[in-house]
Amino acid sequence: MSRGKNTDRVDLRRLSEIRAGHGALRILFPESDFQGVEFEKMLDFAQRDQTPDIVPAASVVRRLVRWYEDGNPGVACRVLDAGAITGGMLWLQAAVNRVIRDFRRGRPAVLLVTGLCEAVCSPGRRWSRRAERERQENLQILEEQVHQWAKATGTPISLFVA
Repeated sequence: MSRGKNTDRVDLRRLSEIRAGHGALRILFPESDFQGVEFEKMLDFAQRDQTPDIVPAASVVRRLVRWYEDGNPGVACRVLDAGAITGGMLWLQAAVNRVIRDFRRGRPAVLLVTGLCEAVCSPGRRWSRRAERERQENLQILEEQVHQWAKATGTPISLFVA
């Protein structure tokens, strides 16, 4: 059975988002007991063998957050799947506002956003300069939102976008 180029491209993008989320979590939680090396081997296997139907990056990163966050209550971690939000970028901005409002004041927080490429350009379409420009503009808006909220509340929030 032949797989389409678009499917392969989506799977590779999802794998790269998962890798990026895992890398960020390893840096954020260096004392964690989670065996990240084994997880990296699984990702290498999935990429090498072109495993079909790679699940959306957000669901994998959520599981990783649970594993890394376990025993580390000092940092709040949330994952937002931009690709699953069908209402466009205004809905994504509203979702980001809702998530950052839920963070406790003063407690360090991390917001991981996955699927921004899928939110800008549906998986069946080719990536273009226009799509990249739109992704950059939306990324800048999200960064400004998080920065303004962190400044207003005194809550240190880190934003990671994959």
